[in-house]
Amino acid sequence: MALEILDFYNGLTGTIFFIISIIVGVKLISKYFERKTRGLLFAGLTWLIICETYWPLAISFIMVLLINETLSTEVYFFIGAVLIPLGILSWLIVFTDLVYKSKQKMILSIAAITGIIFEIFYLFFLFTNPSLIVVQVGPVDGEYLSFALYYFLGVLVVFLITGLLFARHALKSENLSLKLKGKLLIGAFVLFFIGIALDGLTPLNLLNPITITLYRIIVILAALLFYSGFFLPKWLEKLILKK
Repeated sequence: MALEILDFYNGLTGTIFFIISIIVGVKLISKYFERKTRGLLFAGLTWLIICETYWPLAISFIMVLLINETLSTEVYFFIGAVLIPLGILSWLIVFTDLVYKSKQKMILSIAAITGIIFEIFYLFFLFTNPSLIVVQVGPVDGEYLSFALYYFLGVLVVFLITGLLFARHALKSENLSLKLKGKLLIGAFVLFFIGIALDGLTPLNLLNPITITLYRIIVILAALLFYSGFFLPKWLEKLILKK
């Protein structure tokens, strides 16, 4: 299975973002074991899962290069979506630990029930009539349709709004380090929303090397800012605050 130049570039840049996201998530989780702060644990899990739509792209790209085969439609979109409800639930744990603590149970319950309903319908259609909710375009990429697309957009909007509220809380602190982290998190959530929305909503037949490069740079910057917003390296903190 030969990859067209655009498919190769799309797969390569998507794989780079996938690797960076894995590193960011794992490093945040590893910091939990050092500091025993559950926010770091769930922040790491959140970033690993919230970028799940890039998993099958990277896996398919590597498979084509190594064994000249790709994932089936069902497996591709199962890998790319099945954990998203857990991802937003994980983030809402981080969010409600800091903001709206008194409403944590209600917020998490709503997210869990919505996620379960999505999973039931998504898996049903994926394994009975996948063309109603997804379409695989080329050997390494695909598009979500119908309620699956709307659910992901909803998750993205919730992630953005709660992320900004979370960051705003840090901005209110008198601690300069916390204020800096809040600013970095604002950048992370805004860039992630823009990058994922553009990447997900741009029809694949309209993608080109310029747009792909732009979208991947945006989400990679979001990943780095997200990590720094939760665990800012001392050297970077001193450098920025000094300036």
